[in-house]
Amino acid sequence: MGAVAATPKQDRSRATRRRLLEAAVACLAEVGWAGSTVSVVAERAGVSRGAAQ
Repeated sequence: MGAVAATPKQDRSRATRRRLLEAAVACLAEVGWAGSTVSVVAERAGVSRGAAQ
């Protein structure tokens, strides 16, 4: 039963990582290294700053 309950959380974690990665790449392309802060990337990805860290 534990594996069944963990699967949705793992899927959400993968989706969050994917959104963060895509947001980071887009930010780097648009505003460069200095402008791609954790807060900016998290906001663009639609996740909390804590989730991004």
